Amino acid sequence: MYSVTKEIKWEMGHRLTLHKGKCFNLHGHSYRAFITIESNGLDDNGMVMDFYKFGPVKDWVDLVWDHAMMLNEADPIYNLHQLGRDYKLVLVPGEPTAENIARWLFEAAAKILPDEITFWISHVTVWETATSNATYNGI
Repeated sequence: MYSVTKEIKWEMGHRLTLHKGKCFNLHGHSYRAFITIESNGLDDNGMVMDFYKFGPVKDWVDLVWDHAMMLNEADPIYNLHQLGRDYKLVLVPGEPTAENIARWLFEAAAKILPDEITFWISHVTVWETATSNATYNGI
């Protein structure tokens, strides 16, 4: 079994509407994600997958999530546009926890990466802080 991992970084704000502590407040993180691809063998170039093929995933993260505010679609403060300025707002179907962000990135990467039989996404780990991460493996 072989694997390769690509790191992706972005800045994003969020809040957890059900949290009983300080994460209830709007705040942000410097996120780091590690996307791991596995394969039973190597291609003709001796690779699981060329690292450049992760580029479209990074482009998607930059376009959709980087410097955005991610809120639960049920969050009553989602109407930030009423403040007189357009904001980069991402509404999601649930709490924007590291666990859910890992799953949503896994699902996005599965749609974006090339559809090849020779490899599959093993897991995505999202680091919300330097000491805290969550992993989703799609099982």
